[in-house]
Amino acid sequence: MLYKADSFTANFIRAGLLILSRLLFLACLGILTSTFLSFPVAILFCLVIFFTASVSGFVIESFDFLSENMAVVYSYTFKWLIRLLPQFDKFNPSTYLVPAELLSWSVVARVALVMVCIKSLLLLVFALIIFSFREIARITV
Repeated sequence: MLYKADSFTANFIRAGLLILSRLLFLACLGILTSTFLSFPVAILFCLVIFFTASVSGFVIESFDFLSENMAVVYSYTFKWLIRLLPQFDKFNPSTYLVPAELLSWSVVARVALVMVCIKSLLLLVFALIIFSFREIARITV
């Protein structure tokens, strides 16, 4: 039985907030990478992280189908690296908007808490630490 839970406009605004949280994470990642990488390398690094985060759910699920020897290697190396990344595919707004499902405020709050408040803030702190050790415009005689 279907019933109206909320309007499309409110659901669309929540989807926009999910996209904004992705952009905030990528902006913080760009700030971090710009402190120690050149501009083109920082852009390439952010694009690689974006595409890796977009397919991270698929990669994590694929570890279950590996042989036992390879699963041990991947579980100690790549699995934890991929889990550190945000899972953009898990909180994709189009999975809610296209079938007209309700995107609740709790999902938006969870994404904002984990992706924006924790991971992005950690990236900014690391960027501040790295930037404080840079020698910019230092006079050398």
